[in-house]
Amino acid sequence: LKEFYIIPILLNLNLIIYILMVLFGLGFISFDTDDLFRLGGVEKDAVLDGDWWRLFTAMFLHGGLMHILSNLFTLFFIGIFTESIIGAKRFITVYILSGLGCSLASIYWHDNTVSVGASGAIFGLFGVMIALILLKAFSKKIDLGFLIMSSIFIGYNLLIGLFPNSDNAGHLGGLFTGFIFGIIISSTV
Repeated sequence: LKEFYIIPILLNLNLIIYILMVLFGLGFISFDTDDLFRLGGVEKDAVLDGDWWRLFTAMFLHGGLMHILSNLFTLFFIGIFTESIIGAKRFITVYILSGLGCSLASIYWHDNTVSVGASGAIFGLFGVMIALILLKAFSKKIDLGFLIMSSIFIGYNLLIGLFPNSDNAGHLGGLFTGFIFGIIISSTV
């Protein structure tokens, strides 16, 4: 693997924001929805009323301990592969665009629901890699193993998304955004 630069920044930024929320007494195991909203969680009416910045800030907030831990673990795992393959500039671009795609899908699908988390951006990283594999941008050694692992991750998370406090619309929005980005860059990887 090549060196990677952006993944440590994203991991630390997400973790620092979580730790600050804990230090300010907002919780530890889970956070109150009102606090997540005040800090920048995405919610349809607020965005439509002019709080466009929420589309961005929501991807750096997490609902609690398990949410941040699972996202950090998955971000690290997919991030080291993706950044080393597509490069730092493309990596941060797909991460941010997929996070925005997640937020947009979430507000399109949900009324009055506050959504937070890096999951949509992470799904976008899987999406870009799946597009690159399907368009044969890699050797066959990477293809099968990564497709199996990606399918398990995506399937598991979409299954969890059938339960409350998960946002499958956002997950799919991020996945689709990353996939489209992967198609666009496939000939240059």
